[in-house]
Amino acid sequence: MDTLSKKPEQRPEEITAILSSLDRYNPEKISILQEYATTQCADQHSDIEANLALLKLLQFQQQPNPNKEDIICNILSMALANFLTSDFTTALHVLPSYVLDSPAADTLAESVQKLFHLYNLLDGCRFPEFWAVYERDEAHADITADVADFDNLVRISITRAVDISSQAIHKDVFRSWLNLSDNKFADYVKTLGWKVEGDTVIVPPNKENEAKPATTNESIKIEQISRLLKRTNE
Repeated sequence: MDTLSKKPEQRPEEITAILSSLDRYNPEKISILQEYATTQCADQHSDIEANLALLKLLQFQQQPNPNKEDIICNILSMALANFLTSDFTTALHVLPSYVLDSPAADTLAESVQKLFHLYNLLDGCRFPEFWAVYERDEAHADITADVADFDNLVRISITRAVDISSQAIHKDVFRSWLNLSDNKFADYVKTLGWKVEGDTVIVPPNKENEAKPATTNESIKIEQISRLLKRTNE
């Protein structure tokens, strides 16, 4: 899912002006972009184009920035919650390559590697394992703490993955994917407007999950038929 080409509705005009001009390379705009990234965390939306511009500016910032590590982790955490998009890997490529080297060279690298491991679990649809790993280490909650309702944002993305790929799913499987208790799961499904029939959650049909008959059109030229008949008669 490409989010770079789509302008978020929540993007302020001031940010649009920065991104559409040479100001996106102006270090003096770091504080404005940082404040916008903080707003994204609080408002539960992600603007990857603005965040990439900020990451690039932070790379070459000369002055000490005590918030640099937190901002980077916040941007990656928002992208992690939005794992169906390419936001996480795109942001990762803007960071220094050492952050994925083992052993971790500093606290930033350590945090990035933890988030990268979580991303691989989500990207591989290993959702129960994601929750187990996430809850096993308190550092994960600390890293993602600035993103409001991070857990639920991940659940929304998991639900979207089910919505575009399935017409039905066993309720125990879906519940384990969402990491919810029975009561909270029942309320969550009702909120979605989906139905439960026995042990199965019915996903409403949509243009992504509807089965489509495969049609193959092959055009054969007269010359090809003539050559085939000629070989048959030889």
